[in-house]
Amino acid sequence: MENIFSNFSFDPLVPLILLMVIILIFIISTLFALFNKSSGIIYRITVFFLLVIIILQPSLKIEKRKYENDIITIVIDKTDSQKITNRIEQVSNVYRNMLMKLKNFKSLDILEIVIDNNMVTKRYGTPISLINNEQKAIIVENKKTKRSNIINGLERGINQYPLKRLSSIFILTDGQIHDFKKNDIFDKYDLPIYYLLIGKKKINDKKISLISTPEFGYIDEQTNIIINAKDFFKDENSNVDIKIKTKSNEKNINIKNGLNKNISIEKLIQGENIIIVSTSKRSNEVSISNNTKIFKILGIRKKLRVLLISGEPYMGTRVWRNFLKSDPSVELVHMTVLRPPEKNDSTPVNELSLIPFPTKELFEEKLDKFQLIIFDNFKGKNVLNPLYFQNIIQFVEEGGAVLDIAGPSYNSNSSLFRTDIGRILPGIPSGKVLQGNFKPKLTDIGKKHPITESLFQNYKEYGSWFQMNKISEIDIGSHILLSGNEDHPLLVIKKISDGRIAQIFSNNIWLWTKSENNNGGPYNKLIKNLAHWLMKEPSLEENKLKINQKEEFIIISKNFIEKPQVNQLQVNITNPIGKVNQKLLKKKNENLYTYNYKIDIEGEYIVSDEFQEKFIDTTVNKNQEYEALNISDDLIKDNNISNYFSKIIWFSDNNQVKFKEAEKLDNKLKNDNSFYLLRNNNFIIKELLNKEILNPVILFIIIFFFLVFCWRKESSYKKPRNNLGFILLRHKK
Repeated sequence: MENIFSNFSFDPLVPLILLMVIILIFIISTLFALFNKSSGIIYRITVFFLLVIIILQPSLKIEKRKYENDIITIVIDKTDSQKITNRIEQVSNVYRNMLMKLKNFKSLDILEIVIDNNMVTKRYGTPISLINNEQKAIIVENKKTKRSNIINGLERGINQYPLKRLSSIFILTDGQIHDFKKNDIFDKYDLPIYYLLIGKKKINDKKISLISTPEFGYIDEQTNIIINAKDFFKDENSNVDIKIKTKSNEKNINIKNGLNKNISIEKLIQGENIIIVSTSKRSNEVSISNNTKIFKILGIRKKLRVLLISGEPYMGTRVWRNFLKSDPSVELVHMTVLRPPEKNDSTPVNELSLIPFPTKELFEEKLDKFQLIIFDNFKGKNVLNPLYFQNIIQFVEEGGAVLDIAGPSYNSNSSLFRTDIGRILPGIPSGKVLQGNFKPKLTDIGKKHPITESLFQNYKEYGSWFQMNKISEIDIGSHILLSGNEDHPLLVIKKISDGRIAQIFSNNIWLWTKSENNNGGPYNKLIKNLAHWLMKEPSLEENKLKINQKEEFIIISKNFIEKPQVNQLQVNITNPIGKVNQKLLKKKNENLYTYNYKIDIEGEYIVSDEFQEKFIDTTVNKNQEYEALNISDDLIKDNNISNYFSKIIWFSDNNQVKFKEAEKLDNKLKNDNSFYLLRNNNFIIKELLNKEILNPVILFIIIFFFLVFCWRKESSYKKPRNNLGFILLRHKK
């Protein structure tokens, strides 16, 4: 309640200090008069009090007030998630019903904010004027068109009005609000907020959500993902059908409706693995855009298990061993055959310090535990029996790799080529060893292949080799990357089924470790790239498939190291709704072949050829409106933006809107079924008047009469004489 004394004001005729001095003097004189029992003291006090009033000139402030209407803010969600589910009409009916009830309240205005995907529309007026469409709408562009920016639209709307006039906020939505500012207490409103969730909870829609997906996984272990599948048309006890598809595997499972499910992904390949998680489309389903999720997992090796088998010791053995041991990701088993079976002397077995070569354990029992076998200057014949070589061939065909560093023994009768494995080795020996100074050189293919294209990039000069095997013939399908003496093949690679083989026809690579040999050479880079190519490292693949987006096109390209076959030019393009288009790459220059695919639907595309698979999302900004089409209060519960309270009302056609007025709100009203309108009683002062309380003329007249009374009183007063005074009077006479 306003204090009545706050409306008084004073305009003194003299300075306040002077006035205080006068008052002080008067008080002292009054006290002296009271002590002496002077007559007419009451008239003196009254006269002085009236004179002070005249000096102070008191007046009364009179305000002419105009009470302002309270503003009810109503935010209406008409974004895509509302449109696609046909909830707009229900929202409009509820809003109109609210206006019909609010028109019965006095001093009330409505701020209407309609959030659409492309624009925000605002109208302001009384409930009746809005019902009759009498108010002109203000349209503002919505820059973020693929999400429900409800809170941003609310802020921009109410910031144009005084806070003292703002009353309750009503948000008519499906609960899919994407611009909550979490943990920001400064953005909370000192207003109650009501969320009206309008529509049916059950809709004909299914949704896949990725809860947890790893960026990488080990190719020799299971990789786990967590997904959630929700069928909004069924109850929680039902199941949802799910399909998990990779390039090499596909499985169908059923998971509980709405519950997170841990699923294992097996048989990851080296490099990118495209994983497709989907649920089947149902008849008349609201949207199928949220039925599929595509993501990728990078397949890597946890450990590279290498079996290094060395023959006769030579300077290069230490180079291979040291390099492989220096890599923490390599698990190396190294065996050196120092005493081949054909060597026979009279040394007793119990005097030999060598251990037997565990051929059965390595090549029969544990061969599948390795990924790479390196034969270093190894004579294969008479060391391993034919069964073990058959196991090695099977090991390669099933995805393993073999690297052969062929010394002079490759041309001998004990050559590895003379065993069963010789039929898959790329090089056929001529029986001759070439001697003489030579520098390894890149072939035309070697200049293009990722293994060797940058091999000599940092070398102006590099060291020479001095010995190599002369190869009479190279298998069809093999690629010569390095040439040596007289341009004979020095490094050859070959793919066999799922496996790979590489051969270096010289054991002189150790010469590149010597700085006195013309500062050595790039032995470490060659060994590393060769080993990684054998292990199918994607970055070292030839004819690599590349995709990128340029405006409305997906640019697909492959850079071949030699003239491609027709089947190598074919690519399959799977669009976001699962339709597959087959296209042929077209020649752009000598080795580069491309195809520009026109994007017809925004979303996730998979581009694949015979060996590779690539994934690209052409959506510039993900449309969050299509991610969740159901009515939900999860986001609202997690984000309270009211300092009073937020209240969620699940609305249906049977709900009756009940409004009540309140000047004060607290959390207790949250549990009430009514909608409370906060009344501010705010006003503006139109005019301020100062009215004199007392007329000075009348006061002077009153003062005059009191002065007369005071004079008469004092003139009629006779002071009694005492004896002492009488004696003194007589003495004077």
